[in-house]
Amino acid sequence: MKQKADHTKVLEFMANEVKGGILTSTSLKAFIAVEKAADCLDMDWTSRESAQLAVLLPEVPLERIRKEFGSKTADIVEDLRGTNQYSKIAINAEAMHAKSEGDKVREDTAIAAMAAAAAFATPESFDSIVSWLEDKVDQETYYELSASLKNLSVQFSERSPMNADGSSQGRFSVISVSMDVCGSTELKKCMKDCAQDDEELLDKWYGEFYRQFLLREWQFYSMLFQEGGDGLAWDWKHTFYVKGIGDEIWLLYEVSEDDRWKLESLFVRLLRAALDVAYRLIMWTSAPEGAEPSKDKSWETRNLPLKFYVDILDDAFGVSEPRREFMTEHASDFLRLEENRNSEDFIKFCNRFHAGYFMGDGRRLITAIRSDYIGWEVDRFFRATKFALPGVVTVGQNLFKATCHRTSNSDEEVGCSGLMKTTLEYISQRGGIHYLDCFRYVKKEISAKNLKGVGEKYTVYRMLHAHDLLILRHISADKEIMKKTFNVFTRKMEKAERAR
Repeated sequence: MKQKADHTKVLEFMANEVKGGILTSTSLKAFIAVEKAADCLDMDWTSRESAQLAVLLPEVPLERIRKEFGSKTADIVEDLRGTNQYSKIAINAEAMHAKSEGDKVREDTAIAAMAAAAAFATPESFDSIVSWLEDKVDQETYYELSASLKNLSVQFSERSPMNADGSSQGRFSVISVSMDVCGSTELKKCMKDCAQDDEELLDKWYGEFYRQFLLREWQFYSMLFQEGGDGLAWDWKHTFYVKGIGDEIWLLYEVSEDDRWKLESLFVRLLRAALDVAYRLIMWTSAPEGAEPSKDKSWETRNLPLKFYVDILDDAFGVSEPRREFMTEHASDFLRLEENRNSEDFIKFCNRFHAGYFMGDGRRLITAIRSDYIGWEVDRFFRATKFALPGVVTVGQNLFKATCHRTSNSDEEVGCSGLMKTTLEYISQRGGIHYLDCFRYVKKEISAKNLKGVGEKYTVYRMLHAHDLLILRHISADKEIMKKTFNVFTRKMEKAERAR
């Protein structure tokens, strides 16, 4: 007769070991996954508790587990658990199952541990775990067990891996957006010179400048999210502000495989919003409020446009969870903590070193993380941002080809000017296919040597509305800043556009 499951025993042991410290959402998902696998396969309680202890308490001394749960459980935990990394658990579980030699308890523990690993695996690891489980189904000769394994395998296959915050980590791409103020460094230098060591005045100017930036950022979001207009509205729940560096922001929008059909329409909405905001100038003057120009005093004035670089990333690795795990594990090297991870110093350390967001009340610790990504495509994205032009939207070749080149209408040159016209095909809010041919672009191939470390060339497309081209030289943006744009979108192109 199987031992009756006693969840209280494991949970009380965990509570005693954690002692008010961290029990992450990762751990909760893993715990639930073990429970579901154990129930599905009617596992012995030893298998259930061994998997839970190995996954959730990877650093607890084995002697404490041996004393509380017995030698068999402790021995299985020792063979199974890694170093607080679920991928290691999966590897050890696979090895344990292969060496079990008919030991049903060890076999079941391995499967339960695989379920825990799958609950928080990367897409690549998740696929390998599901494949492993499907192999076990094919090898099992006992019908009822085979059916249970098959049921568990189907549950895995239908469930995408999850992020630490509970959002889907299944196959998806991200539209990546960089929004930046042109000439902001020179502006701040001018502010500093004009303030003449008046720190209060300088702070006032900085604050006014940043408030204008926030207004432009909010106008951008308003155009992205509002219903109506060209293209599908962006869903704010799929939009994520990764980080800002002063007056530059990095924004991502998740597009799942099921939503790829929306990409052209989402791109149209992005172009409309970014081009509108790019011309909403950030203005500053050193003149006091209400002052009149005079012959004996000249005031400095700046009118700064914005620039956007956008592309789509298919290869990005989330680093927030690994960073939290690593930093919290090593915090005691500096803090000389023993087991209490709810101290004021521990919380301050983790917050200051971006392990995540930590908050405690003396009894419990609440943590959250902000998504951040690394990868070759991410590096290429930021290398290419320096080729963005003031007042226009620069589009990376991957996003351009995925949207502008999916229509059957070939792009054509406007006159013989080098300016190209593209027709965008998209699904409107009301349904049905619509076409827009008002976008113009100039193609720029960036050599590998100008994309430091990337290792290959890349093409970008500087895009604007047809009517934007006609007013380009008439907006009040600083002409010196706009020179780069004027050198690309020439008077010859403007003349060709007017002649259409």
